[in-house]
Amino acid sequence: MAAGIVLLSLGLKKVLGYVVDTEEHTLSDALYGVPLVAPYGGVAMFLLANVAFKWRALRSFSPLRLGTVVLLVVAMPLAAGLPALVSLLVLAVVLVVLVVAETRHYAETRGRSRRTLHRVPSGVRRARPPTR
Repeated sequence: MAAGIVLLSLGLKKVLGYVVDTEEHTLSDALYGVPLVAPYGGVAMFLLANVAFKWRALRSFSPLRLGTVVLLVVAMPLAAGLPALVSLLVLAVVLVVLVVAETRHYAETRGRSRRTLHRVPSGVRRARPPTR
């Protein structure tokens, strides 16, 4: 997971170099090589490591995250023809869609956990929060 974060940060630095360095690049320049592979590959590596860690620790599988890894690997060559900022925007949109999908998918499980954690045994009074 740490290697994925490092790769993503390297990719973001390279993309920002494309945007800021107006002498060597223009805003319409497409990413290629390390500046393209690092952000997409870094996020894919992070998500894949997260799926593996979840499997190892909980024996639970995350098909949404694994599907996102596949989508990022497929989208990488397609993003090669896009300008740097648009390529970064595509990556951000994919991750936002993942977060929304997981939020909806795990809503019931999250609600059940919260109800269980906040259940107070009968006969026990809840402490009032301190007033200021």
